Amino acid sequence: MIHRNLTRAAVAVIVALGGSAALAPPAQADSVSVELHADFDSDGYADAAIGVPSENIGAIQDAGLVHVLYGGPDGLGSGGSQTFQQNSPGIDPSIMDDPGPETGDRFGAALAVGDVDGNSIDDLIIGVPGEDRGLTQDSGAIHVLFGHVSGGLTGTGSITLDQELASSLSDADNEPGDQWGAALSVGRVDNDFEAEVFVGAPGEDVTVADAGQVWVLQFDFGDFRFDTFATTQLTQGAGGVAGAQSPGDRFGSALAVGDLGTDAFDDVAIGVPGDEVDAIDNAGSVNVLYGSATGLSTSTDQLWNQAAPLPGGPEAGDAFGSALAVGDFNENAANVSGQFPDDLAVGTPGEDAGEGVVFVIYRSGNSLVTTGAQIWSQDTAGISETGNPGDAFGRSLTAGDFNGDNQDDLAIGVPGEDGVNSNVGAVNVIYGDRGAALGSANQQFLFGDNLTFGDPAETDDALGTALTNGDYNNNGESDLLITIPGEEVPGSGATSPGALNLVFGKDAFGIFGFGGLDPDDGQFLHQDSPGIADTTEPLDNFGESAR
Repeated sequence: MIHRNLTRAAVAVIVALGGSAALAPPAQADSVSVELHADFDSDGYADAAIGVPSENIGAIQDAGLVHVLYGGPDGLGSGGSQTFQQNSPGIDPSIMDDPGPETGDRFGAALAVGDVDGNSIDDLIIGVPGEDRGLTQDSGAIHVLFGHVSGGLTGTGSITLDQELASSLSDADNEPGDQWGAALSVGRVDNDFEAEVFVGAPGEDVTVADAGQVWVLQFDFGDFRFDTFATTQLTQGAGGVAGAQSPGDRFGSALAVGDLGTDAFDDVAIGVPGDEVDAIDNAGSVNVLYGSATGLSTSTDQLWNQAAPLPGGPEAGDAFGSALAVGDFNENAANVSGQFPDDLAVGTPGEDAGEGVVFVIYRSGNSLVTTGAQIWSQDTAGISETGNPGDAFGRSLTAGDFNGDNQDDLAIGVPGEDGVNSNVGAVNVIYGDRGAALGSANQQFLFGDNLTFGDPAETDDALGTALTNGDYNNNGESDLLITIPGEEVPGSGATSPGALNLVFGKDAFGIFGFGGLDPDDGQFLHQDSPGIADTTEPLDNFGESAR
């Protein structure tokens, strides 16, 4: 999402603090500050966390691992790298009566980044949805690792939570298959300036099986801990949250936090891809809850799906809400805090027998509205390739300003895309149209065979399974990180160890005259790359998640 440095915001601060307005610089045009997305060591280079939940730790299968790659002058990894797992120093799962990595934990299946502790340095939240609490299988857990100016992330001082540890107001919350930690996000939804961490538990049985739930955890800066008396739970059809629970709804499968209004409070979008809409199973919905001075408000809760208010018509298996992204796709005016409100992109990868579509819902006033909403697919005029069953267009999404025009663009993962081989995967990039909405002009289609720095497309690469972005080489342009968890790394001899393509952005004098992503400039990274700890192993699927 876009964060512009506004002179008028600086003036307001000077006056409010009692300084002289005469000291303020003269009014200037807005200037853009590229969103880093993750900077764990506060050095100005974006960093990335890469989840490898299928990694074996010794003989323990699918225990999971997370790589942290630090940005530097030469891109990701040039600023160093780290690995974390449940037996890393300082990470203590014993508080959950857990000996450490276990079969099927899937440490790193979900990741989130945000400033949890309020020191202006990003922190990392790691989801472990397959974590067992005693004999309670797959109840789930999270680990919170804090960033530091010197050294970045460390396990020392980290916080480990499951449902019982996260709330003092209830007990025995852990149940088999809850998958607490399967989705994560971070924001500030009220005026206490302390962070909220959102934790999805899509397997939670509320009144019916797998209805799903989202937990809101409140961090206490003063005590440097989560306030377990302030934890709340969100569920469809309860406490004013719109919708009704049905078996298999999986409320909380996807989460996104951004300012979808104009009041400077963060808001949360919650994916419900299994939601029953008009008696149609797995059509999918998205709940949007808006922040306020006192926290999330259910009085303005919106429920979005293809029955109403969006067009298209729900179909079984659409899975609307499987992926979410927030960004300023139409150059919104600044809100009261000088930040620029967001719009919402919703992935619907099951649409039309798995061809997939993406809806973009724009903000107007203090909420999202139907006016101007767009439906994108590979059958949209001007968008490369043709939609085919199983493409899964919209399986992953990320928003970033890839051409430096102060307006976010949208990258859409298509991991089931076929080329000469099947399921090679691809990414469609749709650019903002100079103060208007997203447009097909200058769109890009990225895949293994036109990213000249990577490895050619191969069967089941699944390029585009996860996406994220940031300015990893600090050149003032956003770069796009694309995961390829099925990649056969050349020379490794291993089946599907996985890899990444990092596509660098170019300035406004670049390949298209408007900047954009450069398919001839980037990095091809994997666990055998110099400086990245660990080695490629069969079925690691490096890059199942990324942030």
